[in-house]
Amino acid sequence: MKKWLEFVIEQILSNAVKYTPKGTVSIYMENEDTLIIEDTGIGIRAEDLPRVCELGATPAITGIAINAQPGSDCIFAAEY
Repeated sequence: MKKWLEFVIEQILSNAVKYTPKGTVSIYMENEDTLIIEDTGIGIRAEDLPRVCELGATPAITGIAINAQPGSDCIFAAEY
């Protein structure tokens, strides 16, 4: 489980940095068991948010083509 948790956190941080060319990425603990990672990046269109965790979904990110398996990070995060 530790391996997958490390993978998910690494992917989320990588995406936060990648899609935040200007602005901030914040990481903090909200309480003993809640890690918060938030950024001021370009974001995902509101209409695509319900599909973000669908494996293979391709939400548009302000004109950027995604060359990965969208949704997989979210599925792993939901599992663990």
